Amino acid sequence: MTKEITIVFPHTLGQEEARLRVVDALERVRTNFAQSVVTSGVTWTDHHADVVVGALGQDVQAQIDVEPDKVRVSVTLPWLFERLSGRIIDKITQVGRGMLQIGSGGRG
Repeated sequence: MTKEITIVFPHTLGQEEARLRVVDALERVRTNFAQSVVTSGVTWTDHHADVVVGALGQDVQAQIDVEPDKVRVSVTLPWLFERLSGRIIDKITQVGRGMLQIGSGGRG
């Protein structure tokens, strides 16, 4: 059994700037959780990213679509992480809103 989560973040940055910020945010997350995450990988095709994070023998998969006016994040949680879905949604929302705000200092 899996749980699907989709969060949409509107933005006014333009598609390229939003994509660059998503790339930077994914790298920061990977760096911050490198010790606790067993495996991670991101594959970009144009403005679409497939993300896989392995922890505790489970793979969490996500798809990120960067559009000109919004970023859509879809996450598939395995059953082991379903009980943490509220915390995961909160964290994705916090990071997503912060990275896409105009005046947030941009990337980095």
